Amino acid sequence: MVLSVSGSNETRDCLDPWTTVYINATGEVATCCWSKPIGNLNDQTIDEILEGEPVRAYRSGLLTGDLPEDCAKCPARAHVPLGELEKKLAKLDRDALREPDFESHSRIRSLERRRFELKDEVARCEDATEGKRLSRELSEVDRELGKLTYAMRKPLRALVKRRIARILSFGRGNP
Repeated sequence: MVLSVSGSNETRDCLDPWTTVYINATGEVATCCWSKPIGNLNDQTIDEILEGEPVRAYRSGLLTGDLPEDCAKCPARAHVPLGELEKKLAKLDRDALREPDFESHSRIRSLERRRFELKDEVARCEDATEGKRLSRELSEVDRELGKLTYAMRKPLRALVKRRIARILSFGRGNP
């Protein structure tokens, strides 16, 4: 069943059919927590499911505003103009093609080590003034870590698909 949202120029603010995979214990795959299953890993590969007609219908519906029933009734995503979703999808494509930022990964590892050291120093510190200084430094490290890790969260669908396929292959007796 297909439902149009109020006005043919609107859709849901949702990239889930391009970025998200839910797999339950029986192998059913869904694009979000509200959608009906789009396939089952006992019958198809993850690639077949993610490129199949059901997921294409969700994607097409979101791009045109002719939403599948699950999307039309979704309480989790707001209505937005079609152009806004198209811009987000274009950015998603650009981000997925971007080279990994190894310098940021290295900086994150360094900050995580420093954070661990500071927490240990704060716990052992007996001087109140030094304890406050260490706590401020720990807060600064936490703030920088938060900014870096937020910036590093990029949709890497191909990587996720490979990892899912690898995990599933272990369950089927493949190395």
